[in-house]
Amino acid sequence: MSNEKNIEHAAKLRQLADVYDRAEEFIPACGLTIFADTKESIVSVIRAVGGKFRKRSSGDNEHFLYFDSERIPGLSVNIWRDLVCRKIVRWECDPVFSADEEDEIVASSSPQPVAQILDEAEDLIERDEPAGPAAYQGDGVFAENH
Repeated sequence: MSNEKNIEHAAKLRQLADVYDRAEEFIPACGLTIFADTKESIVSVIRAVGGKFRKRSSGDNEHFLYFDSERIPGLSVNIWRDLVCRKIVRWECDPVFSADEEDEIVASSSPQPVAQILDEAEDLIERDEPAGPAAYQGDGVFAENH
């Protein structure tokens, strides 16, 4: 059934081409746009035309995705963007500290030497004691450090 519709449409396009052939002066045209309503139909049209297509869109508010034929100038195959694309939202975070605040924090902090941290951790492991003022034992239970 759909092939019959394609044949009918192609015959109408041939009639239009005949008009161009018979015209004594140039008839300006905007090109030819084919609207695909499924991903399968746009793939089918692009395969039938062949050659390279350039994909483009016109911004975030645009509803269509356009495929412009490099083989047939003026031919564009369009599809609703939401049929073939998904919108991805990305988080962008502001800095927690200003550059001056970061510099101040870095300058005022005196990090503990790594060797000292490792020694303290080794002592705790040997004594089998929880680390810190209270150690988490699971299920929301904390044990006080002795």
